[in-house]
Amino acid sequence: MALLALPEERADALSQGFDVQLTLKRGVQLALSTVFRQYCTELRKNRESDEHFAAGMTVMDGLTGEILAFATYPSEEDLAEDPPEDANTRRRLLRNQNLLRHPIGSAGKPFLFAAIADAYPGLMQLEIDGHEPERYNPDILHCEIPTGYQLLSGHAGRIDFRTALEVSCNKYTIELATLALAADVGDGKSSDIRRLIPRDAEVEWPLAGQRSGVWIGGRQLGWAPDLGAYVFREDGSPRSDKTTAAARCVGLDRFEQVRYRNRLEILTGAATYRGRLPQGLPEDATRRQLEQSYTTNRYDLEPWRPLLEHLLTDANEEQSWKIRAAMQGISPERVNLAFNQVTRLRGDYVSLILGGGTSIWTNVQLAEAMSRLVSGRVVEATLVANILPRENPEEKTSPEEEATEEEPDGEEARQLGPPLDLASQARQAVLEGLARVVEGGSGTAKDLRDELAAVRKAFPEDRILLYSKTGSPVIERSVPAATGAALERLVVRGRLRLQGGTVVVRVADQTVPHRRAKHSGRSDFLNALHAALVDVGFGKSAGRLLPALRNVVDNLAGDLRSRRMDPEKISGPLVIKNGALRLNRADGLFRSRLVRGLGSVYVFSLVRLPGGGGSSVPAPEDLGKPEARVVTVAVHLDVGPGSEVAVGAAEAIMPELVALLR
Repeated sequence: MALLALPEERADALSQGFDVQLTLKRGVQLALSTVFRQYCTELRKNRESDEHFAAGMTVMDGLTGEILAFATYPSEEDLAEDPPEDANTRRRLLRNQNLLRHPIGSAGKPFLFAAIADAYPGLMQLEIDGHEPERYNPDILHCEIPTGYQLLSGHAGRIDFRTALEVSCNKYTIELATLALAADVGDGKSSDIRRLIPRDAEVEWPLAGQRSGVWIGGRQLGWAPDLGAYVFREDGSPRSDKTTAAARCVGLDRFEQVRYRNRLEILTGAATYRGRLPQGLPEDATRRQLEQSYTTNRYDLEPWRPLLEHLLTDANEEQSWKIRAAMQGISPERVNLAFNQVTRLRGDYVSLILGGGTSIWTNVQLAEAMSRLVSGRVVEATLVANILPRENPEEKTSPEEEATEEEPDGEEARQLGPPLDLASQARQAVLEGLARVVEGGSGTAKDLRDELAAVRKAFPEDRILLYSKTGSPVIERSVPAATGAALERLVVRGRLRLQGGTVVVRVADQTVPHRRAKHSGRSDFLNALHAALVDVGFGKSAGRLLPALRNVVDNLAGDLRSRRMDPEKISGPLVIKNGALRLNRADGLFRSRLVRGLGSVYVFSLVRLPGGGGSSVPAPEDLGKPEARVVTVAVHLDVGPGSEVAVGAAEAIMPELVALLR
């Protein structure tokens, strides 16, 4: 397609004059794709829903950025027996999922932690008090936010910088990022809490009889941090009696000016400011040039740079943008965290910090960012190993000449990027936390310990290290077309109702209360919901509809259980009005057949360093030695119930990665 943009004579000369050598390794690609597809196929077969889902896996050389394998699911064959209901869904599923952006959830925390620690070293000493799991937590330090965020699990004892990464603590992450806003106008390098976190003289906090639960350098924070440079307060507005905050905060301004934004951009390779002019344009660019450049700027063509440079030789302006446009379909979408569009405290800021909102990534960009953090170098993802002159079959190299050709080795064969501008203390602290994700007592990927032990057994004389992070992003998932109609009948006909503050199903003169997964009575509730679907006329499709409706009811029931959630403020397909269950027709379920659910992400770097002993975090110089190996993998599945699904995929492919460490 790209060659069609050139004059015929030039295109013919190019097409016959060179070959593209990709970084993808044929054997590795086949083996990993096979295992990944088998895992996804088995996962779909064993789920309660037989709905199709999308999944992708990128495997990268963590030192050079060479993409070694792409695995994407489903394929044409996977969709043949049970094709999707509409053509758009089919096209979306058949795209290379590694090139598409998706929320990454907590998998983005390491980069946020590293950027903040680099900009404000004093915050590496932050500790917070432990907490209980909470569906609705409305407090960020002294700020009450209109709608809260979820604390997925509870943690006993104080939580420090490394532990927060190990257990993926949302509360620590949000308070770290918010304290960074105060440190931005304070002395971010100081270990003195008073110099690090300036006081807001207009807010009295903590409230009487309470404490902040925030500690820096062993000293408790006893005042409201000054967030005035960024955060808007609603002075005089009423606050909930369920909050421990002293002020109601709703908006942000100038968030793009926060000091750690540039650090984050350097570390991840992802843009953080949306709306800047595309690169390479002259100052007097015409409107047509702007439109063309913005179109092609939606995709990251950098992985194809050697090929692109070759194709653009002697091409004019019109031909150049057509060539770039033609390569969009095989290029990853461009990641942009858009700090300058963050204006709402809950809807934008908290979502971004927890890996939602504008934090949508491709597997390629996620693997590149992890490789940079682990290697300590500026790693650039690439798919082109070389542009080779096409061989003339009449001028083949003789066996004797082939035998005398020298293979490049060592540092000449491996082009390493320059050192990453990241403080060594910040990198070490983050990587120590990421090592505990598998090897720590409460690590969110501790199920991989046996697989890590097996890899170490394969290299008994070497150090094998694993740095990783899980993510359970909130995603929107399509549901069967009849889901909205089925929910409507269940509510209107009284089969699904609210009774005594609990969601119940009324069927066959029996009332069956909602029960959580893995709790006694769960099967009774699901059977009753299935029977109710049959009763209201959805007998033939009850099995297909049940998973989506189950998730809707589970989310509502979870909100009702929250001690801080006002039932009248619950949002979703089902809402509470005057103590009764009602339909919310503005929800995505009714407008676009989409429901919110959890996806699954796991990114990890497997490191081999010849020789035993040494630090748990090798220096970038150690990883630059010819014998060192780093393999980075990013896995994403549009299906939950959480990160354990992606960790399971990593478990399945781990034996295949051993060969890449040799």
